[in-house]
Amino acid sequence: GMLENEYGSRLLLLLFSAQHLLKGVVQQFQASAIMWILMEYRIGGPQLQIYTSVAGSAWAFKPILGAISDFLPIFGYRKAPYVVITSLIGVACTTCIGLSTHETSSVEMVVACFFGMSLQAATADLLTEAKYSEHLHENPEHGPDLITFVWGGISIGNMIAIAVVGWLITTLGPRSVFLTCIFPTSAILYPAFANYFQETPMTREEVQEVQAKYIKQGEIVFLCGLMTVLTIFLSAIGTFSDSQDVHFIAAISVITFLMPSFYVLLRPEIAKMNTFFVLQAATSLNIGGATFYFYTDSVDEYPDGPHFTAAFFATTLGFVASFMSLVGLTTYTQYMKDWTYRSLIFVSNILVTLLSLLDVAMFLRLNLRLGIPDTYFVMGSSVATVVIRQWQWMPGVVVMSQLCPQGMEATMFALLAGCANIGSQVSDYLGAYLLWHLGVHPSGAPNEGAQFENLWKASLVSTLLPAITILLIPVFIPQAKQTDKLLLNDTTSATAGSLMSRWIEWRTGRSPGTAEP
Repeated sequence: GMLENEYGSRLLLLLFSAQHLLKGVVQQFQASAIMWILMEYRIGGPQLQIYTSVAGSAWAFKPILGAISDFLPIFGYRKAPYVVITSLIGVACTTCIGLSTHETSSVEMVVACFFGMSLQAATADLLTEAKYSEHLHENPEHGPDLITFVWGGISIGNMIAIAVVGWLITTLGPRSVFLTCIFPTSAILYPAFANYFQETPMTREEVQEVQAKYIKQGEIVFLCGLMTVLTIFLSAIGTFSDSQDVHFIAAISVITFLMPSFYVLLRPEIAKMNTFFVLQAATSLNIGGATFYFYTDSVDEYPDGPHFTAAFFATTLGFVASFMSLVGLTTYTQYMKDWTYRSLIFVSNILVTLLSLLDVAMFLRLNLRLGIPDTYFVMGSSVATVVIRQWQWMPGVVVMSQLCPQGMEATMFALLAGCANIGSQVSDYLGAYLLWHLGVHPSGAPNEGAQFENLWKASLVSTLLPAITILLIPVFIPQAKQTDKLLLNDTTSATAGSLMSRWIEWRTGRSPGTAEP
């Protein structure tokens, strides 16, 4: 069709294998099945979400993966070799989970395999995103169609995975999901080997030129490195320490380190926005490790529980969520594109806070007193919440693309997204600490109803804590429309006006951007 004429079938096949199959189908399968696999090991709720967090932490490596692939081409190729290497790891890890049982594989090994799968998806995602953004720069007028092709395909991939995952878990067990994934996981190997990235090997001079450009943006490379170190530190502590106190101290110290580094290294406009989104992610405490057991425990395990089946929990609710996120996207595009950042972030945050109080009601079992069955109540609250969360998420995406300095889009986008990933990893750890402190550690054991007595308190804290960030909107969010340009001067620099660059100016006594004498 038209896209094929404009961008070529090779790019479309590459995007199909990386974005539609790997990010759409496989990542959705992994997200839906990971809890069910970890549940076989009878892991308590708080530790369950620490493991889930470690499993997905490879996504926070995107900035450093981008820097390494630019900085160290393999045989002159910057993209394909990295996709091939991580895909071989991903296929091995997928096969390993699919063919093992909880008797033959330790929980640490399974988490390591999940990490390997995420590493493959994150690398393929980053490098194919970089590829199609190159095409968008060359041929911008069909850009929106290409973006729609990518995201439409991811949504359809998600739906396909959601449609079968509940049935697979129920009839063949959660590990069958990963046997199903082996083909879509390995599909990207062919286009990568056949050079569908359309790369010409770089000469040594070209490589040195790229390296020089990176060294000039030293602050950004340093920040990429710092984030990678912090992510590895958090993941190592999550894997090797069982103490929730240690997890808590680790998470707090990561945030304490990361936040000030934005102001030291990045331009104030970027630093402020980034602080807001990271704080918001970190304070939205995740308590999913406990709520998973609350919803899915059987009658023997939690007599008063909702007793949701895998088919309802993974497939029905999954379908409702992905359909409603499309509704959220459509309503946003239709009615909210012209709102200012402040008003949209303010309204969506207030609404999310109010709707999250429905979860508190659910965990107090108030809905049953009102005669509303669990399935209807959960469907109703998740329908509304997903739509509003989409509204909350969209200005973040728009703002990220607005804050990427010219010529540094890929690195900067990965950096901003990586910061948000660290924020949500911190929220997993802080949420686990909260659950542990309130004595909420279900593990799917018989008669564990008492474990859920304080779950509503955890839910209340995780609802009200991020609401505090609403007060910070005037401080961190610019009073601008989503269509306004945010970087007005030095549009190619990510660091103009940062504390570091101001200090260097003061020391050398010269204005930024003037050449060394």
